[in-house]
Amino acid sequence: MKKIIILIVITAASITPAQSKYMIYFKDKGIPSGSQLNKTSLLFKSAEKELAPLAVERRKQVM
Repeated sequence: MKKIIILIVITAASITPAQSKYMIYFKDKGIPSGSQLNKTSLLFKSAEKELAPLAVERRKQVM
C-alpha cells in the first residue's frame, strides 16, 4: 500500500510543471552623464584605493 502511495506522489510530482514562465521587460535608461568612470573622477580614485595591486595586475593581464 505504501509503495502505491509513493508511486502516485512521485508520478503526480513529475507530471506537474516545476516552474512557471514569466516575461520580464527591461527599460534601458542609459548612463547618466555624471556617472561615467574617468581616470580623473572621484569614483575611479576611490575604487583604485580599494583594489589590491595584485588584483589590478591580474585584470591587466586579462584585458
